Amino acid sequence: MAGVVEYQDISSGLRGAGVRLASYAVPVADFDAYVERAGYAALDYYDHGREPSAREKYLEHFVSLDLIAPRPGEVLIDIASMNSPFSEIAADLYGLTTYRQDLMYPEGLHGRTMGGDAASMPIPDGFADHLVLHCSFEHFEGDSDSRFIREASRVLRPGGKLCILPLYTSSEYAIQTHPRGLRPQRLDFEPGDLVYVSDQWGPPHCRYYDATAFERRVVSQLGDLDLTIYEVTNRDEVGGNCYLRYAAVFRKA
Repeated sequence: MAGVVEYQDISSGLRGAGVRLASYAVPVADFDAYVERAGYAALDYYDHGREPSAREKYLEHFVSLDLIAPRPGEVLIDIASMNSPFSEIAADLYGLTTYRQDLMYPEGLHGRTMGGDAASMPIPDGFADHLVLHCSFEHFEGDSDSRFIREASRVLRPGGKLCILPLYTSSEYAIQTHPRGLRPQRLDFEPGDLVYVSDQWGPPHCRYYDATAFERRVVSQLGDLDLTIYEVTNRDEVGGNCYLRYAAVFRKA
């Protein structure tokens, strides 16, 4: 189908599925102080803050840390990290032991870098205190979203937390792609997937959940994880191109 999937609020459907929702107001002064302390302006990341989405990316980093509230010495893995400086920033500012994971990195665990499938990580049970995903879960193709939730339950320590943000939601479950995503063997679509195609869209795969799909693909996979979804209530106050609406926090019992 040609076009772009529209974001829509599915909070009522999530509540109907038994998902706990809570409000979250970004402490803007604390966020601005974090951006300064993190030193993003000195980094090439998002062109030293000049790109339109830079403040959104900084916001995702800050909110994930604010919600998981890590303590010095804990282990954090930045899932689907790519070229993000987040793991280094979190280590420096919070005294954490951090790892970077991405499908694009060499397979296996190499120092603090981990390559391969995030749903099958080369680490033992209970390895990490925290897992974070920034604007990446929606790119997990096929059934890797469901498999990753199960894997998170395995690798987290008791009391550990997984934070996924943003969550992309719509009134109908759909995959957004670019025409290049339709090339043979390019993407792993599942039978019955509703696919939207637009050359105005960048990433080749972006999954939008409706409440039913979220229950089936995520909630049903929780195992010993407890889920709360936080709705950001003051995006306008944050300013910039900030599209973060939902952040999901999973806590291992």
